[in-house]
Amino acid sequence: MGAGPEVICLHGWAGKSTQFASIADALVEAGYTFISVDVWAHGKSEGKMASTFDFAAAIKELLARCRNPQAVIGHSLGAASISLAVHDGLQIPKFIAMGAPTIGNDILDSFRAIIHAPSYINQGIKDACLKMYGREFDELTMTHTIKSVKCPILAIHGEDDFDVRIFHLDALIKAKPEIETLRVKGLGHRRILKDKKTIDRIIEFIAVN
Repeated sequence: MGAGPEVICLHGWAGKSTQFASIADALVEAGYTFISVDVWAHGKSEGKMASTFDFAAAIKELLARCRNPQAVIGHSLGAASISLAVHDGLQIPKFIAMGAPTIGNDILDSFRAIIHAPSYINQGIKDACLKMYGREFDELTMTHTIKSVKCPILAIHGEDDFDVRIFHLDALIKAKPEIETLRVKGLGHRRILKDKKTIDRIIEFIAVN
């Protein structure tokens, strides 16, 4: 969609590419090509299960198809998965992380609360991660992987985000103090994807050489 240098957008868990509609319109108007995809088991894609590794694989494949990529934008798990892909060796020009979950134990606590599971489930998930993927769960979290990201980073978070609390942004800053940040008042986890001032800041960040 559009013409010119490419900007890739990766949605989050239980999300889909159409959530970037407002951002896509702004990118095209600014002279960029918007690229996105519904990750396996999301949106219109097939499948019943997906992991952060599937998300990371998606960003790698999309980037490989670009001739002149300018930035990658990740929302929620999409942002964490981009950070993981870079940690594992992917090169990206610029990184915009929106509503990014960064703290491993809080991610697990939130998931456990949704399914009404006991506290020992946290360790069970960590054990399953190691068994299934050969990776320690905590090493996959963004507070760890962001340290490998060398390109310019803009982290955006809604102060009224109840899905991924604002202290996740604080943890990201602690892990990577030099990142640029934008705290948006009055917006939650998904509304930041449609906010005009937020989108204007994204376009500005991408345009700076």
